[in-house]
Amino acid sequence: LAILKESAEAAALRVQALEDHNQQIERRLAQVRKDVASLRTGSIDLKSEGELMHEVILQQNETLLRRIEDLTDERKTADMDRKQLLATAADLMAKVDKAEERLARRSTLETEGKQLEKTRQTLHAEVERLHKTNSALCEQVLSEEGEGPFAGALRHAAFVAGDKDDWLHE
Repeated sequence: LAILKESAEAAALRVQALEDHNQQIERRLAQVRKDVASLRTGSIDLKSEGELMHEVILQQNETLLRRIEDLTDERKTADMDRKQLLATAADLMAKVDKAEERLARRSTLETEGKQLEKTRQTLHAEVERLHKTNSALCEQVLSEEGEGPFAGALRHAAFVAGDKDDWLHE
């Protein structure tokens, strides 16, 4: 929006400068017309005066026509710049709208993240509980004090591995 303001101000300054220049040209034209009028009244040879005036007017007209063409080109350039700035502003507004949508979804996403974290913590606690239950059941069934055909299997496996009962306490 700041770029749009700066462009609008620059365009306004350019138009003001062009209007000032146009007024100067109009004053100059008025002055030339006065000069032409005084030349007519003061001239002895009307034919040479007429040719001279015709030449001066043609040069001024050519200059004015060139200036009008230049002003028209500047106006077209200003119009294209304005259109480009409007397109840029529209693009920026679309980006702002998308950012606002993301910000609006932020609280929902934060809530979902907190819920996922709670679920993760619950699952972690459940895994720990199951791990402890499994270890207790292994100790109960496979230890030396256990009953059944697998009793003492832990001691035999620890002895073979060389680390006795250390793996049960991990």
